[in-house]
Parts: sequence; structure tokens; C-alpha cells
Amino acid sequence: MKFSEISSRQAGFALTSFSLGAWAFYKINSISGPAFEPIIAACSNPDYKESMEDFVTKTGYHAYEPLVGLKIFEVLVCLITQFLLELRD
Repeated sequence: MKFSEISSRQAGFALTSFSLGAWAFYKINSISGPAFEPIIAACSNPDYKESMEDFVTKTGYHAYEPLVGLKIFEVLVCLITQFLLELRD
């Protein structure tokens, strides 16, 4: 595969796309960021990692299965679980 030089039109589209993505990221975080801050704090708090019952009783959030994320993505699994179960309720 041979790469050709980037034309000014392609560079303009790339810059516009990047700018639009950065703006969308900023706007989404300004709206949903404050709502997720307590959930992120609870999901990433090592004090709640002893047992799932401990996590549920101390935070009031839903139980999740940490092994789904292979213990590497445990915070992400927790966040997604809380988000989806809150949408359902």
C-alpha cells in the first residue's frame, strides 16, 4: 500500500472532524460528567473491593460481576453496569 501526499482538502476534513469530536467530547462531559463523578468515585474506591455485598450496602449502587472485566477492567464493568441498570429503572 502506497501512501500519497495529503491534499489540503483532506487536511481540512481531518481538522474539522477532530475539532467536532473534541467539541462533542467537551459538551458530553459538561452534561454527564457531574452525574457520573460519584459513580466513578465509588467504582474506583479500593475500600469497597472486599465483597460485593459491602459495595452494595455502602454505596447503594447495583451489584456487578468483577470477573467479567477479568479484574483489569473492573472499574469499566462497574460503570457500565450502574449506567445500564439505572436506565432500566
